[in-house]
Amino acid sequence: MLKRMTLIALSAVLMLSVAACGKNIKNKESVSVKESELYSNYQLDETALKESPEFEQGGVKVTMTGITYEDVITKFNYHIKNDTDKKIKVVTTDLSVNGLMCTDAMMIDIDAKSEKDSFIEISNEWFAELNIKTVKDIEFVIRVLDENAEEIIKSDVLKAKTDASKKYKQQYDNEGVVIYKKGGIVLAARELKKSKLSNDMELTFYVENNTDQAFSIMANEVSVNGTPVNPTFVITVGAHKKAVDSMLFHEADLSEGRITEFKTVKASFRAINDNLETVFETKVVEIPIQ
Repeated sequence: MLKRMTLIALSAVLMLSVAACGKNIKNKESVSVKESELYSNYQLDETALKESPEFEQGGVKVTMTGITYEDVITKFNYHIKNDTDKKIKVVTTDLSVNGLMCTDAMMIDIDAKSEKDSFIEISNEWFAELNIKTVKDIEFVIRVLDENAEEIIKSDVLKAKTDASKKYKQQYDNEGVVIYKKGGIVLAARELKKSKLSNDMELTFYVENNTDQAFSIMANEVSVNGTPVNPTFVITVGAHKKAVDSMLFHEADLSEGRITEFKTVKASFRAINDNLETVFETKVVEIPIQ
């Protein structure tokens, strides 16, 4: 039962990742064009892998093979080999770059006795907004699912290092109005803004996790101007990691509630670990709008 519940939560997070990447735009080509216009001048220092993780268990082998830099995206490349006699799905979760969590992921089906190349694709928008100029440290978790979506293999956190200069230190922006701060955990609200590529609204949050366990934060009882709404919001933060992500208020939801202006936003928050145990929980609080 626990495995199935964990996989349900995993599936939800992955769907959120896909939604976040698409920005709710129907035409994927238009997204690429707009991103090219917005971030064509943002260039990462092109580092290469120096220490590459390799994970092998139960007849499945996953190797991170390199980094590819393109005009508006960066790819983390992988090679997956399935020596079992069954079809599997290989998924990456808990991705972080330089200590900052990233929601992008790899999800690929591998037939029995076969192998494939795949990748995680990250928009330069993400690097620019988090002020990442050099990819130095990469961490992720490999999960293997069977044909019934049951998790059969899970790796520990895998770590990769590049040949970035030892002098490079990632700068972190920890600004925000604190909603929760206790036991090494900080949850803070930032600005409310219109999505760049849609008419949705985004309320940005900063999370700092200085504990030894990963957790995911969800919001409940969310309301805008007293009207209940159902925004998209899940933030997963690895141990000793930081995250910047948004609560996404969908245009259709706002229109249905006749919300044309944000005066007040209220919500309660709950964080759970991989065992579905509560890490922290808040009462309904008013979130400052900046």
